[in-house]
Amino acid sequence: MPYITSVERIGMEKGRLIGFRDGKLEGRQEEAASMLLKLMRRKFGQTPDWVAEKVNSASLELIETWSDNFVFANSVDEVFAS
Repeated sequence: MPYITSVERIGMEKGRLIGFRDGKLEGRQEEAASMLLKLMRRKFGQTPDWVAEKVNSASLELIETWSDNFVFANSVDEVFAS
């Protein structure tokens, strides 16, 4: 078994924590995207394919903005309006 220095051990732990944090953020993004798409389908019916592509590739912050817009939107286009 190779010797691991304390500096290497600290680096490995930091890497593990960063990976955990990034994975958790990615999971939140996926869940928010899924929920917004579900709500949009329920309110507007079947949505075009570009909607799912746009939502699934967006940041969590942008999805949250669109979710706020969704509440008062009368169309899919209004959800994505600035």
